[in-house]
Amino acid sequence: MVPSTSVAFLLRSWREAVLRHNGKLKPGQIIATGTHPPSVDTRFEVVQRFRKEMNSFLDSNTEWIGYAKPPHFDDDSTMGELMMLGWLTGEVLMQALSNERQLTNRTAFMESLYKQRRYLVDEFVVGDFGGDCQEFSYQQGAMCRCNQGGNGVYMKSVGEGYRLEHVREGFMMWGTSKCSIWGIKTYAPLKGYILMMDDKSVASRAVLQWSDGAFATLASGYEAEDRIFLYPLSITSRGAAAAVREINDKQLVSVLFGVLNGELLRLSDVTYINPITTKPFLNSFMRNVIHLSPTLQQQLYVLAMYLSNKTPDDITVIFRGPRASLAIDALNMTLVTFGMSLKSKVVLGDEESLERVLPSSGYVFVIGLRATDAKPCAKHLVAHSSVELYVLFSDVSKVYEEFVEAFNETTKTIASAARLVFATSLPHWADRDGPSETLQKFHMAVRDPSMWSPMSLRGFMTARLLQVITPAMKKINSTLLLDYFYKESVIGVDDMRYGPFSDKECVSGQASLESDCLTNFGARDIAVWSMSRALDPTVPVLQRPVTPSLQYTNADNAKGLMPSQIAGVIIGCCVALALLSALGPLLLVSLRNAREHEKTPRESTDPVPLVFSDIKNTRLPGPRPPTFAGSRPPQSKKGPLFFPKQCSKMKRSGNPYNPSPN
Repeated sequence: MVPSTSVAFLLRSWREAVLRHNGKLKPGQIIATGTHPPSVDTRFEVVQRFRKEMNSFLDSNTEWIGYAKPPHFDDDSTMGELMMLGWLTGEVLMQALSNERQLTNRTAFMESLYKQRRYLVDEFVVGDFGGDCQEFSYQQGAMCRCNQGGNGVYMKSVGEGYRLEHVREGFMMWGTSKCSIWGIKTYAPLKGYILMMDDKSVASRAVLQWSDGAFATLASGYEAEDRIFLYPLSITSRGAAAAVREINDKQLVSVLFGVLNGELLRLSDVTYINPITTKPFLNSFMRNVIHLSPTLQQQLYVLAMYLSNKTPDDITVIFRGPRASLAIDALNMTLVTFGMSLKSKVVLGDEESLERVLPSSGYVFVIGLRATDAKPCAKHLVAHSSVELYVLFSDVSKVYEEFVEAFNETTKTIASAARLVFATSLPHWADRDGPSETLQKFHMAVRDPSMWSPMSLRGFMTARLLQVITPAMKKINSTLLLDYFYKESVIGVDDMRYGPFSDKECVSGQASLESDCLTNFGARDIAVWSMSRALDPTVPVLQRPVTPSLQYTNADNAKGLMPSQIAGVIIGCCVALALLSALGPLLLVSLRNAREHEKTPRESTDPVPLVFSDIKNTRLPGPRPPTFAGSRPPQSKKGPLFFPKQCSKMKRSGNPYNPSPN
């Protein structure tokens, strides 16, 4: 760490030492700091103007022997550093001398320099300078007794030919509200990498938007911004795990952000905070993965809670992604918990079309959306007014631009957006008049409305969380960071709450896809929106925010019946009772007229009752009665068939075989 005036001496001494030992300079081996950006860093407007004016001056002034070539400060970067410092000093001096009233005498000029003066040279700030003032003024923000004007630290590395080069992301603001470094303590930084999957265009775009929100937060002047350093890391889907292992072995990495796939999930020695998953998957407790956004189970639970108010009987799920059976079972268990069940299911491959399997009616859960699904969804809802689509916001937020374009296409698609439903814990990113403290700070940090999106807001909120927890940690590494989440359990950031987080096991009396105690997700206050609200923040939510319990009905252990089953039993009993009331009298009459089969003989030795009338010796015209199984053989024809006449008036006893003719 050397002032700009000593950089030339430092490089000269290093060059001599290298030559003395017949060594070679390794680019990036020397890193110096300064109070202004290097003259070769053209990202800054102040550097661009310096180069333009200095080139013009050197080109037109022939008296400067050896400096006649305009690019001289590029060839000799140490001389360029001194030129830059002198030019900035001249710019500040010109502004200090611009007020004629302060130039009446030397004393007035000296006093004017300390009247809360701040000098702005393009985007480069020098100051504040302040003289003597009261304690009450200091408490209100006045700068007192301060003659130090630099608060920015710029890092520069020495490259080939001993030229100074700027270090990307090598800029830090140092205590802008304080004059002196006395009393300022430096703690270990939080170093994180943002994983950008180059071979996945949708995921890369989502991460870039996330980064816009995160970096805007870190540059907004909140506390601890000088301890948080985020760097992009380009990876591919196939080599993601290897790239992460390599960077983790070489450097002290506190946390990873950005894209997360199945391969990266298997790495247990790195910490992820609020990752963006490439495909939908059920969350299971992994201590090293912290979710701030609603998980798949949380979204399904809140959507099922909302859908149960409609008592639907035609529910379909269309799933695209890995482990389809587990996800579909989780959805069905969620529906059963609220008295519903799936009617049908469809599993799609990664490249299969969604349009061909969308039903023409009913309630449809679509899990695993792609960018190409936006227009088919909009057209299908326009064509079929009895269809409602329930999707994951974690899917929609990655392809938000495509869905906005598809549903804004015509007045019919705008109207149909009311039937595309999802659950989210975010405030509306474009709501200018909302009461959310988080949203107000987001709009202050990200001033361009065209950059307001679900992903940029998600990145902003993640970075705000880091700003809140970092000051409470004197040391930071991946282990201590995880310990903080599980120790604090519930973490408050502005008007948002995350948690509870817990890594303690316990026994629950109810079945659940999530343990009651092992919890690595913290989303709360999850509301149900339609796509209409995503297009227009004035549209109200479909269901007020709730924090799902994730308690499920276990069909194996449940002793009672579901509400729908109880209703079915009651209706069935009522119908049976009505039929019995109507058919009972008819059944009673029929039973009274029935023959007395109970009195018929069952054994061959039992007497057979016969019926006689006032006929004499005439035969009965009826046919021979059927023979009992196991009865005696018929009597010989020679024997008398009937009894004598005196028995003809015997009482009728109900012979079932031959009634008495009249």
